[in-house]
Amino acid sequence: MYQVYKMMDYETLSDVANKIGVDEDFLKSLNSNFDSEYIVIPANAMNDGSSFRKYIVKSGDSIYSISKKSGVDKSILLMLNGLNEADYIYPNQELLIPNESINMYITEENDTLDLISEKTGVNIEELLEKNPKLYLMEDQVIIYN
Repeated sequence: MYQVYKMMDYETLSDVANKIGVDEDFLKSLNSNFDSEYIVIPANAMNDGSSFRKYIVKSGDSIYSISKKSGVDKSILLMLNGLNEADYIYPNQELLIPNESINMYITEENDTLDLISEKTGVNIEELLEKNPKLYLMEDQVIIYN
């Protein structure tokens, strides 16, 4: 899931990427229509860092192999990193990977809080606590324990 970040007059995308701990190219891919005042960042990028970690792609890595190593569903890795199935990854590229204690759900068309709660086994209050900016739009990433 993502949130809107208001940039300070002096900040660049590079400054924000370093501040929140994500790859600048990833941030650029999220903000192809960059208007210099508001940008989109991963929703939990400004938290204490307990939800995600960075992974540096090594030679020979693929999304599939990283998915297997990290125990994270391939579709979630793609979604979190703004990638499509056909995209290439490159050595030294940084990917965002959820920590082992975090579960994720990708919203589907017509999802409701009740449906998501039923699918994840997590009550609505906990879902909203972990995801304060929940819009129930298709393809949002929802974090839960």
